[in-house]
Amino acid sequence: MNKAVVNFIRDDLSPFYPEQELNSILFLMFEEVLGYSKTDIIIKADTKLKKKEKFRFEQILGRLKRMEPIQYVLGSTQFYGIKILTDVRTLIPRPETEELVSWILEEFNADGLRVLDIGTGSGCIAVAIKKCYPNCQVIGIDISEHALAVAQKNADIHKISINFIQGNILNATEIHKIKELDIIVSNPPYIELKEKNMMAKNILDFEPEEALFVENNSALIFYEAIGEFAFKNLRSGGKVFFETSALYNNAVVDLLKKMGFISVESRKDINGKPRMVRAVFK
Repeated sequence: MNKAVVNFIRDDLSPFYPEQELNSILFLMFEEVLGYSKTDIIIKADTKLKKKEKFRFEQILGRLKRMEPIQYVLGSTQFYGIKILTDVRTLIPRPETEELVSWILEEFNADGLRVLDIGTGSGCIAVAIKKCYPNCQVIGIDISEHALAVAQKNADIHKISINFIQGNILNATEIHKIKELDIIVSNPPYIELKEKNMMAKNILDFEPEEALFVENNSALIFYEAIGEFAFKNLRSGGKVFFETSALYNNAVVDLLKKMGFISVESRKDINGKPRMVRAVFK
């Protein structure tokens, strides 16, 4: 029966998704509906589906054919080895952001540090750091109260304490009361509105625009604001970490150097694109 289901799903979704993505979707669907691993799909091929399982597969297929991201359809995704709840109120956590978390944790020199995640969204960065270093103090800020509700759920399901605050780094005095920080991290909006027509439909139709886009000719607006905030509120030796567009990575590096940060370094992601920046406050 599973083989027939696999073939049916492939035939149904092949007009919408490339082969590699379709394979990933298949595995995620079987894990969600049946609790199967990749091996189980093969060795339990003769297992008959229950009525409610068939109905759940049909529900998922209907949403996927509308190009809704699988992470929203299933309501969660894996990020840095942990489950993160996801819905249309927040951006979908991506592998590049996992790489940024890895870099941050490489440079954690002690537990008990104060960490601020600006534009926390689902809280994936904040939760991953807190899970690895339970004694550090983590604060997450976002402009969206809806995103913060998701972030709080993610902290709750992992039974960790994170201080989530609603605010806009561009215009919020309460944020500027947060001082004596060891690490500031952000994956801010950086896509200019004029680039919308180059974006994939599943991103444009479902992911929150306020977490993606900035006005034209303002790609660095959040990097500049966060850099200025970091320069005032990091402890000596504190670090700021950014995820960036490959297009603006060099510009972010130059910006931080001009601000007076030292040891400014860029890193490439797994695809060989410069997507991360770290700088140190002397």
